[in-house]
Amino acid sequence: MSPEKPITPHLILDRFAAAFSQIEGLGENLTWVETHPEGWQQRIAEFDRTITILNQMLGGEKSLEPSYHADVLSLKNAGIKSLPTLKELTQIQASQSLETGPIEISCDLISNAFASVKEKMTTPYDYWYWVTEITEPHQALSGLLIEGYGYLLSQAHSQPEARTSLRRNFVLAFEETLWTDLPQSKLVNDVILWMAEEKDDFPVRLAQEITDTTRYGREFGDHTFLGDHTFLGDDSSILAESPEGLARIMAWSHACPIPQRVIEEYGPEKALQRYAECNFWTGWMMEKAEELNPALANFLTRPIYRNPQSCGEFDPLFVPDSYTTSLPPMATPWGYALSRVLIEQFGWGDGQERTGDRISTGLKLAEMAIKKSQSPPELVARLANAVVFGDGHLRNKGQASPSRVLGHILAVELEEEGLLPLLNESVKALKKHAPRLWHYYLSLTPEERANAGIIASGKINS
Repeated sequence: MSPEKPITPHLILDRFAAAFSQIEGLGENLTWVETHPEGWQQRIAEFDRTITILNQMLGGEKSLEPSYHADVLSLKNAGIKSLPTLKELTQIQASQSLETGPIEISCDLISNAFASVKEKMTTPYDYWYWVTEITEPHQALSGLLIEGYGYLLSQAHSQPEARTSLRRNFVLAFEETLWTDLPQSKLVNDVILWMAEEKDDFPVRLAQEITDTTRYGREFGDHTFLGDHTFLGDDSSILAESPEGLARIMAWSHACPIPQRVIEEYGPEKALQRYAECNFWTGWMMEKAEELNPALANFLTRPIYRNPQSCGEFDPLFVPDSYTTSLPPMATPWGYALSRVLIEQFGWGDGQERTGDRISTGLKLAEMAIKKSQSPPELVARLANAVVFGDGHLRNKGQASPSRVLGHILAVELEEEGLLPLLNESVKALKKHAPRLWHYYLSLTPEERANAGIIASGKINS
């Protein structure tokens, strides 16, 4: 007998590659593993850790909660006493098989499962065709790993009539265990959108948590920025995510209700830059408000409750269920506008170079507006007036374009998101605290407003 190969994630990758490397689109995903070995190794370790915990529940060593682990209970009731880890699968020799209850796995069965899945993946409209359509390599590979393992188990079951239900039971049981015991894992981040899409297949209590406000290790709309050690603890490997993956994470922190449309419209790199910068400067202004004006800071961090019937456009896969009734601060008209107005002073998209002078002036204007303001709409109005027309206390005047600033405060996107009732608060603040900017709005023609992305005057209390 030849000596065993060392059991490593790359041995599992070799088996993946031998079976799937010729499939269009998937070969590129396999390359991701070679360029991000730590990410792949971590997912393999998380997979086996989840199987180990699942086995503890199946064997009675760890209690299971039916309100979270209904499918784990289904596996147990079907006579499944334990499941092999990936490491154990790689140790099966050619003449051996691994048997556990009604499951018996051999090397030939593993090879046949790979061949069968490969054939199904190249057949349009087959269940497995989805793997070739996913653009995120780690998501495609994680999905293939979990679903492929479930398929292998189903083929190894001694009773053919139980195979279809076993595959689905395993996938749901695995994700239930992953959610309750490894909530900060990379695997959770890879499959969370599928879990949200299929939430009705999970126990009610778990389904509610899946669509709750925490995802990617962040609260929805918490304006968390990359690199501040709040994403998966101190996990700096977040920076190894693709631009599209990072953009979705930043969009969640930004409380964007339609991130996929934004990413497709602007491209992932530009969308990521826009979300990340807005999140960073929102965080900066929140901290300054806590330091300079705690009463204002309290208002800035409050959610806003609204009538569910007033909701505009949103993608239910990318927002928590509470989005229809409770807006986090970042999703309010002032939360949307605040950082964008400040960034206009810095120089963003207006053809002017961003300089230290512009940034310094913007920060000083922001601090002055924070000190004087009593409400979030007033803060936006004062800051907008200052970055356009300047402040008498500063030698350097504001340098932002009035039409671009108004395009953030009275953005058509806010109308599309059903926020017109709240926008009337912004209009009142503009009239009182930025009268010159309001008169500028009134002077614009309908065509000029439309070109600048500003809401038409007939739709707000002008």
